[in-house]
Amino acid sequence: MGYPTSYEHTVGNETRQNFQCAVIHWQALSGNRTKTWHDNICV
Repeated sequence: MGYPTSYEHTVGNETRQNFQCAVIHWQALSGNRTKTWHDNICV
C-alpha cells in the first residue's frame, strides 16, 4: 500500500485514508463492530 498520503477523513458514514497504492475505508457498525476494506489503486 505504501506510505500514507492523507490524514484520515470522513466521507458520508465511513472514514478513509489514502495511501500511495490504496485507499482504506472503515465504518463503525452497531455492537462495537467495524467494517474495513480497501481499494487497490496501483493495478
